Amino acid sequence: METVVKCSECGGVIVGETAEGLVRCTCNKTQPSGPLPGMPDPVDKPRVCCQCGKDLARKKRFKDSLGYWCEACHYSDKKAKRGDHVPCNVCGRLIAPDKQELFDGVEMCSRCYRQRKDEARKARRPAMIDHAYRGQEKRKVIGLAILAAILLVFIVLSILKMR
Repeated sequence: METVVKCSECGGVIVGETAEGLVRCTCNKTQPSGPLPGMPDPVDKPRVCCQCGKDLARKKRFKDSLGYWCEACHYSDKKAKRGDHVPCNVCGRLIAPDKQELFDGVEMCSRCYRQRKDEARKARRPAMIDHAYRGQEKRKVIGLAILAAILLVFIVLSILKMR
């Protein structure tokens, strides 16, 4: 025997066979509210730790792709995964000892290394730009001096021709 679920708004049948005298729902409700009769309520799903099996109903728990974890199992697993990682000397992030990079005598994580390297490069940039501008200005002044000397020669020659 199939259960019939009726719409609360129009009284039509949402799920099940329409018996004699009953009509289908016309208010465009495609899903009944709440679980279907005879189906388990998803709220009543048991919450147990996937490692130790402890009941976690109304207790602090963590969830990932494996399921629910009790607090103790979560932190012990996290500590086991961490292994022999050490904190970065600059920011304190945990990193593998072989992933540390040396900059100015300090071992640090790759993120801090890149940041320090960029800061050092930016600090050098103004000096390089200033040096390039000085050379360019020197070339311009020399060019203008040569042009002025050529014009002076032409002026002197034109004055001598007039005499």
